[in-house]
Amino acid sequence: MSFPVERFAAALLFLYPVLLLTVRSGANACFLLLIILAFYELLRSPREFFVGVSDKTFLLYSAAMASLAVATLISQTYHMKFTLNPYDAASRFVLAVPVYLLLQRFPTRYLTVLQYGFICAALATILIAALFHYSSANRLGTYFMDVIHFGDLALILGLIACLTVNWDRADPWPVIALKIAAFLTGLNASIQSGSRGGWLAIPVVFAVWALLVGKRVFWLTKSLAALTLSVTMAALYTFATPVHERINALISDLLVFDRFKDTSTGIRIQIWVAALHLLAQHPVFGVGPDDFEKSVPALTAMGYLTPMGAELARAEVHNEILSRAVTLGTFGIASILLIYFVPLTLFLRLTGSPDRITRRAGMLGSCFVVSFFIFGLTVEIFNLKTTATFYSLTVAVLLAIATNRRVIGRSKTAPPVG
Repeated sequence: MSFPVERFAAALLFLYPVLLLTVRSGANACFLLLIILAFYELLRSPREFFVGVSDKTFLLYSAAMASLAVATLISQTYHMKFTLNPYDAASRFVLAVPVYLLLQRFPTRYLTVLQYGFICAALATILIAALFHYSSANRLGTYFMDVIHFGDLALILGLIACLTVNWDRADPWPVIALKIAAFLTGLNASIQSGSRGGWLAIPVVFAVWALLVGKRVFWLTKSLAALTLSVTMAALYTFATPVHERINALISDLLVFDRFKDTSTGIRIQIWVAALHLLAQHPVFGVGPDDFEKSVPALTAMGYLTPMGAELARAEVHNEILSRAVTLGTFGIASILLIYFVPLTLFLRLTGSPDRITRRAGMLGSCFVVSFFIFGLTVEIFNLKTTATFYSLTVAVLLAIATNRRVIGRSKTAPPVG
């Protein structure tokens, strides 16, 4: 009896979102097994595995995923300082490429099981909230992930789970209810984490969804959805204490910034200004992948950072694009933009497909990438290996579904989804 490759891959696609916030390195383990599975299939049938590698979509996608590793190597070569640590995230983007080639060959029924993994993962945040209420500031996190990354990931799990309604089939009402519940629980976990930087993703993702579903969703459905979103956000600000406190704190921090800079927002602004100063001095190759922290004492002496700002600046730049820019220079800026916008462009093009599964995978991928872009505006979203794995693997899965080799023969008609 042959090894059930497709079923094993489907099990891993279900598990990796579920393990993302519940088991340390659980998602990474699933990713590793998928990589091993990809190389197993490569050795078993190399000719079939590489069918389609000359396709324009594959070439653009693989180049984007390799760009961060290339930018890192260029910067290290210029500074003549080579270490392996900066490749932690970069390697995950690269290794997602063979996983994409593997999954692209499978029937989509083995891949769309991903949606149920997102549902269970978002619902699991209820248990996390009960078991791991860990934070010095009474903010929800886990024993292995800080509150900002936890809140952002919980939110995206809920958002994507909700957006899969009627994806590959007409969902029965209990499944629709579960997907809506998954969004609400993911939102609740994000609110309890206090990760306000990620909350902007909610209206932006709604806008992307409304734009991409086009005429396939009735205008009345869109209007009701917009009204529900507006009322919900107003109610959250009014009645949800964490939301009210965090937004008011942001406003207060901005109002006192000229007099007092050691606030949550003020420290971020200090770090961003200091990073821009360094970028102006090292625009092409950056200061080096490992060397922003070493520049902190000099930046403090020049007055760019207060002592408290310097302490937090040693941990991260608090902006994904600015972090890649200051450490890797022009090549770093190009690489992170490619990692965001090449998949986004590919997904947007695929939303015009007449096939429902392809079209919806394109929409899901677009919303997913846009969310991560927003998350990265206030935190280095890829400085954790787990988040780099989650992003690269989810993009690979959704792109594999949208460009599936077995798409011919699927139904080319899709009823309105409302």
